[in-house]
Amino acid sequence: LKPDESAPERAVGEDSGYFKPEDEPDLTPSAWALVGQIRELLSSGEPIEAARAWRRLAAEGMTPAQLFTVKDLKESIYNALLGEGKEAYEADDFDTATERFNLLIDIEPGRYEGHFYKGLLLKADGKLEYAQAFLTQAILAAPDEAELFYHRAIVRSRVDDLEGALRDLDMCLTHNPRLVNAYYNR
Repeated sequence: LKPDESAPERAVGEDSGYFKPEDEPDLTPSAWALVGQIRELLSSGEPIEAARAWRRLAAEGMTPAQLFTVKDLKESIYNALLGEGKEAYEADDFDTATERFNLLIDIEPGRYEGHFYKGLLLKADGKLEYAQAFLTQAILAAPDEAELFYHRAIVRSRVDDLEGALRDLDMCLTHNPRLVNAYYNR
């Protein structure tokens, strides 16, 4: 190798601290600085700060095609927040779980997980109308997930919408006939 071949192809920005190889997408220097910051925050276990940096990156005026080229970062942030949110939920740390699930919904409103877990939190808190709304959003995002119908059926039964609860249990069993709790609650 020649000495100059081992060096990065070109600098993105003098102050960005990031050198862009040729196969990387074409972004502005400030966008590359944010990409580098997000990667660093994720590697140091700070998904909340990474999510905030992602919001700044998305607000940079990037095209959908440019955002698509860094979708792996968004997926990594999402998975880290989902993992932390689930852990907090299972540990009954509902404040932390709420913060993580709200960020999930902000980052990726078209995926069901944030809506689903937020609905479960609201159900546990007794806010059944809100829980039903979040579970409905989750169902719209993932209409083949039996568990979503099951939990919305439970919420509907608690707000005296028994017909809606039965419809949800039927849908639940259509998608997963082995879900014993659905038979029991039906």
